[in-house]
Amino acid sequence: MSIWTHVAGMIRVDSIFPKGIPSLGRTCDFDSPQSEWDLCDVPCGSEGSLFWRFENTQRGNSLSRGHFSIWGDLRSYENPDEVLAWLNTLPEILRDAGFGIRQAVVQCEVENQGAHLFHFEHSEDFKEPGKFVSLKLGAK
Repeated sequence: MSIWTHVAGMIRVDSIFPKGIPSLGRTCDFDSPQSEWDLCDVPCGSEGSLFWRFENTQRGNSLSRGHFSIWGDLRSYENPDEVLAWLNTLPEILRDAGFGIRQAVVQCEVENQGAHLFHFEHSEDFKEPGKFVSLKLGAK
């Protein structure tokens, strides 16, 4: 029987002058051609990868630009540390595109092993982009 890892989260971003919507990585799903599987650079199980999408929710003069949703169900995958490592590539990608992370939380649950809650912490001086850290939730 396969082990599944379920991931869901959101990254809320601010920007004054965004340089466009950055890619958080190349994804693939069960029906993708082999060429897309070969290029996939986000955490990936045997039937597909994590996915992401940007939603622009800016209203009027607001600094808030919107959020990135992250989700996926990864079959034959049980490596939350790899998900955390991928998440920690995102602050710099977003900063290079003119975005700052306001808030972020991602839950990663490996079946029968409990869940991890990854949340974003700003650097103390705000000169560095900050990082995601892990809180281990109840084990099964």
